[in-house]
Amino acid sequence: MIRRILIPLDGSDAAEAVLGHAVLLGKAFEAELHLLRVLSRSGSAGNGDPVDPLAWRLARARASTYLSRVAKDLREEGLGVTTEVQEGVPGEVIVETLRRGRHHLVVLTSHGSGKRSCMRVGGTALSVILNSGTSVMLVPASWKRMPWPPEGYTEILAPVDGSPRGDWALGVAATAARGTGARLQMVHVLAPPELLSRLPESADARELTARVLAANRREAELYMKEMQGRLSGPRLKVGATVEECEEGVPRSLERVAGDRGADLIVLSAHGRGATPEWPFGGTSERLLLSGNFPVLVLQDFAGGVTEPGEGAPEASQHFRDA
Repeated sequence: MIRRILIPLDGSDAAEAVLGHAVLLGKAFEAELHLLRVLSRSGSAGNGDPVDPLAWRLARARASTYLSRVAKDLREEGLGVTTEVQEGVPGEVIVETLRRGRHHLVVLTSHGSGKRSCMRVGGTALSVILNSGTSVMLVPASWKRMPWPPEGYTEILAPVDGSPRGDWALGVAATAARGTGARLQMVHVLAPPELLSRLPESADARELTARVLAANRREAELYMKEMQGRLSGPRLKVGATVEECEEGVPRSLERVAGDRGADLIVLSAHGRGATPEWPFGGTSERLLLSGNFPVLVLQDFAGGVTEPGEGAPEASQHFRDA
């Protein structure tokens, strides 16, 4: 389970936009929050002159004061909070902190105080996403700011594909929804099977595709009905839907999230088509890097420090491959 959450802050309003989300997740998982401020210290002041030692000490003092102020606000929400100021390249320091600190999750914004560009995800966030090996929540800098104190989520979207990793991530999503007062909405995107052919699709190929899609729809509906029964309760309402895939799985999930007004998408880093040597599968990577919705991507439970959530379904295997 998520017990320690790292929150990198650079003093910008954009970075602080994650604090409301961190509070909600911290309460849901009864997790400690660890605030990190990284100061970049180069060999010169930027104009060829040496760095003024006094100015540098003042910068560290200001950073510590800033984190103390933020920590005070978070503690008033009933959370345990620690703070830390480090020096170095922000992306590198954050990754090293995650590797040595036994953090279960890092929560960060797509862009901080650096110069905004046409990139959907800034350089620091991208470095952390690709190199940390830790579960990550990314909040787009353009996403609407939460009121303070945060009141909770309305709906959490949980993509499911019938894989053991998907089952485990669904349990974590259920814990998050239960702890934030949100409705949990399961969704399976019905992707057509890929058939090898150099010619226009034959009648036999169309019939085979239709049979596979129908079988997968039945399995998905049965699976989600079972999960609804297992996860639903007085503190959690669970919905389910099967969506046709007309624009690719990631884009379909974003469309569903937008249509439903979901506050967060929660999914496993890898699903049925897992290649664990890569940090993310195609769907989770696309959702993270698209920068359109807050996304919580959970790294594999077998190789990481995150454990299944309360009410997590047992590992199972569903749906057919073509």
